[in-house]
Formats: sequence, C-alpha cells, structure tokens
Amino acid sequence: ASIDVGTETPTNYGTDGGSGGEVRGNFATWNPLDLSAGSLSEGNLTYTGDGGGNSFDTVKGTFALTGGKYYWETPISGASMTYLHVGIMRADQSPSSGGSNAIGQTQYPNSVAMVCYLGDVKESNTVRHNGDAIVQNDVLMHAFDSSTGKYWIGVNGTWRGATQSEVNSGTNPVYTVSTDYSWVPAISEASTQVAVSGTNFGQRAWKYPSSVPTDYKALCTQNLSDTFGDNDDTNNPSKYFDVMLWNGTGAEKDIKGFNFQPDLAWIKNRDSTNGQMFTDAIRGPNKVVYAHLPWDEDT
Repeated sequence: ASIDVGTETPTNYGTDGGSGGEVRGNFATWNPLDLSAGSLSEGNLTYTGDGGGNSFDTVKGTFALTGGKYYWETPISGASMTYLHVGIMRADQSPSSGGSNAIGQTQYPNSVAMVCYLGDVKESNTVRHNGDAIVQNDVLMHAFDSSTGKYWIGVNGTWRGATQSEVNSGTNPVYTVSTDYSWVPAISEASTQVAVSGTNFGQRAWKYPSSVPTDYKALCTQNLSDTFGDNDDTNNPSKYFDVMLWNGTGAEKDIKGFNFQPDLAWIKNRDSTNGQMFTDAIRGPNKVVYAHLPWDEDT
C-alpha cells in the first residue's frame, strides 16, 4: 500500500491540535463489513466501486459521528464524477446495491452528499447547495457537529456556502440533520473506478489544516466520548484487551504485564504452523479449545 499510517495504536494518547496525524489510537476507516459491493484497499481507506453505471454501491465508515465535533478529508481519485456521491448517512441504514441507491437520494432518507458531477449538495434528492462540479484530484473537506447535526462540505480549502469564520462559529452549514439519529461518513459509487483514495480521518497530516474549524477533531478513539463508562479508563482499551509476547520453555510460566485479569486468552506460538488455542477464566488454564479443530475442549 502507498499509505503508511504509523498513528494506529491500541492505547490512546496525544493532543489533537487540528493539524492531523497528532493523536494516537484507533482511527476510522471504511467498513468492509458495512458495504453493499465494491472493494477496499490501502488500510480500508481507498474505495473502488463495483457498478457499471446501472447500480450504485455504498460503503459506510467504521465510526459513528457521536459525542463531539469531527473533521475528515476525502481525496477524489476517480476520473469520472458521473456516479460518485460522498457525504454522510444514518448509522441505522444498511447499504444496498441498486439503480438509485446512493446517499443524497431518497433511497437513504435524510442522507446528505456531494453529487460530484453536478457540484450540488443534496439531501434526500433535494438540492441544499449549488456549486462547481468536482474534478479528479479535488479534496473534499467535511465537518460535522454531533450536538447540533450541522454539516459542512468544502473543496480544496474553501467551504461551500460558508466562510471559515462562519464554520468556526457554527453558522451556515450546507444542511442540518436530525440529532435523533447517529450519523456516519459514507460513499456511493456506480462505476468500477477507484473513487476515493487515501481517505484521511486524521491518521495523517491534513491537506488543509487552516480550514479545520475551531475545536474540530480527528475521528479517532482518543477524541471520542468515554467508551467504557464513568471511570478512569476513558477510551483506554488496554484496560480490557492487550497483546503480550513471550518465549516459552515448555514449563509453567506466569505471564505478567497486563492492566487487568484476562477472562479469555487467545494463544498462538510464532515459530511454527501449529493452530491457535483459547483458554478462559471459567474453565481454567488447563482446559483449552482449538480454533482450527472440530473438537470439544481438551486438557
């Protein structure tokens, strides 16, 4: 892959100053389990359509836009804009393939999208903003405030229908969606081209850092509201899941270094093709289940 992302870590840390590529944690990507067709590559940040002009396919992002203000960029790599829509859709809607199944159309109620060949921003097939058509190598900018449902789209450093100061102050969005729903980034495409290449949810430095609105953050676990409840473990998955490497000797060994008592251990040796095994706290360390064999538990 041509996209080198070194900011993905199991533990969240860092301060998001609005430049991109600053914080560490798990970042949003396009979701291979939530697309109707097409393919993902380059760390699931590049989307290639599977249509032929007669049927749209749609993919959603892995993170819902909840509990904050978020900014992301979608570089447009396709040569043809005819069948490309980029924007947001409701998290409760499932992608499906079909002749007009594109975000910004009525098939996904309330969804909002830049219809690239027109340059129009549409919501449920109603034009909410007119502008120049998108062309290859343009970079779309997105800003979403989950507390108000306000959504802005820009192109190459300039916001559509709003000045930078207006976006900073939360005015003149291209559309305001209902906060009764959760929302996710989304793409719809009806051709076989690489539609969006190297989407940046904050894994890397922003293309247009001066256009990032005040207090808007990368879509990363470091910037999400507390995933694990009202405690001191704010978005710290290493308190619940972690990886440990050790050299075995064939003798009993006490594995230390976790921040918790594991309920389930998934074990695999690294120097052979032997299968993987699971043990858990209920059955105890002497009872194992092999992932690659149709057996009952073994001792």
